[in-house]
Order: sequence, then structure tokens, then C-alpha cells
Amino acid sequence: NRPARQYLQYARDMLASRYLEAAANYARQAFEAALRGGLELKSIKVAYKRNPKDHKLQDHLDALEAWTKEEATKEAKYKPILNKLNMLKNIVMNPYSHPDAPNIPAREIQDAIDAVEALIKELGKK
Repeated sequence: NRPARQYLQYARDMLASRYLEAAANYARQAFEAALRGGLELKSIKVAYKRNPKDHKLQDHLDALEAWTKEEATKEAKYKPILNKLNMLKNIVMNPYSHPDAPNIPAREIQDAIDAVEALIKELGKK
């Protein structure tokens, strides 16, 4: 997923430059792009909403989680990645993608970047 990979690179660059809020924001954008691209690639359906802006990150994440539960092997591959992303979404990517986020731990942003990379790799497998 090119957009997701590009956002991840931006996140890495911002992290290296110590622009932590920007790094967290790009990690979230990479996560969103990876989910949208992965759902399309795997032909996973998401409930229709007339206004595309009404689709939330959680809608896409829920659809992917439901799809993984269709087969034990899929669930075994994706569950650790999705558990980590759920946690990091709540403690890094959501709160720290907004201006003036307090005390952003660089290690947690790196963990978010790594987790999104793991998702992209898994979604890219046949």
C-alpha cells in the first residue's frame, strides 16, 4: 500500500527529527491508509455510510477483525498485530495526533510505526 508506506516514512523522518506530534500523526495516517487499502485488497466489506467522512477508523478496524475471525489461521496471524494496534491507537495515535499533545514518548511512537508496518506486511501476503 503505497500511501501507507509513504506515511510511515514521513513518521520515521519526523521521529528522527524529534517532531513527535507530527510523527504520531503520520503513524495514524499510515494506519488508516493501510486499513483502507487492506480492506480493499482482501475484499472485506464495511457497512455503507452515505458520507465517507462518517466512516471512522474503528469501523475499518472492526471489519478487519471480523474477517480474521472467519478462519483460525487468519485470526492467529492477525490477532497479535491487531491487539497491539488497538492499544497503540488509543494511547498514541489518537491522542498524539492532535496539536499540543503532552509528553509524547518516542518509544511508543516507534512501536506504533512498527505495528503499522507489521499490518501492512501481513495484509500484503496471499
